[in-house]
Amino acid sequence: MALREDVAAILARATDLPLETILGAPDVDTLGLDSLSLYDVLFELEKAFLLEISDEEAGQLHTLLDFEALLQRKLAEAAAVERST
Repeated sequence: MALREDVAAILARATDLPLETILGAPDVDTLGLDSLSLYDVLFELEKAFLLEISDEEAGQLHTLLDFEALLQRKLAEAAAVERST
C-alpha cells in the first residue's frame, strides 16, 4: 500500500469516515478531527512508521499531502542515518 493510503487508512479509522472521503478531502480540518483524535492519529503514525513527530511538525499538517511529505522526509532521514552507521 502506498504511503498516502497508509496515512489515509489511519485517518479513516480515527474519524470513522470511508477511505474515499479521506482521500478526497481538501484538508484534514474538514474531517472533523478534534485535538485528541489528531494526537491519536499522530501516535498511530509514529507507531506504524517507527518515527517521532514533533509538536511543531504536527502543527504544519493540514492536508494529506502534508502528512505524506513529512513521513517521506522522516523515513528518508532515518534511512540515511541507518546507512551511515
